[in-house]
Amino acid sequence: MPMTKEKKRRLEAIGDLITEQPVGAQSDLVDRLRKIGIRTTQSSISRDLQELGIRRVNGRYVLKPWREVGAGDFEGVLGLIQGVSAAGPYMAIITTSPNAGKMVAEAIDNEAWPEVAGTLPGDSKIFLATRSPENQRALFDRFRVYLKRSGPPGVDHVEELAGREIAEEDAEETEGQEED
Repeated sequence: MPMTKEKKRRLEAIGDLITEQPVGAQSDLVDRLRKIGIRTTQSSISRDLQELGIRRVNGRYVLKPWREVGAGDFEGVLGLIQGVSAAGPYMAIITTSPNAGKMVAEAIDNEAWPEVAGTLPGDSKIFLATRSPENQRALFDRFRVYLKRSGPPGVDHVEELAGREIAEEDAEETEGQEED
């Protein structure tokens, strides 16, 4: 089910509020959101915090890893990836949860994947350069493997998150077969 505009706005506001000033309780967050025109409940906030990967550390909520991001920790940030798309033959754009771009890019960099030439993170988007079109295809194959493992049994998140690339590749393969 696609994310509603209201939920997207609420998630972005939560990320902004938590990074701008300390928040110690979910009720404080509900009050701060209400002040900027977003009406919500504590139970929705609780689910939102979990979805965003926000944890309570030393009495306040923080949007950063609750454990050190290091080699082999890419799986720990998979839930923050909302979409992956191609941008030409050498680039990929990864859309993340609000304010999670730097954390996801750091996890990708720590993996030292040979097909990745570099990452340029923003708040919720990452531009990822590959060394060749073949490397871009290998990168999308890698994402498919990770994303298939990240969801509940029986749910293929790859179709949802990387569906555009799958459709593009299928079209390219069909074109290639027609030319033969």
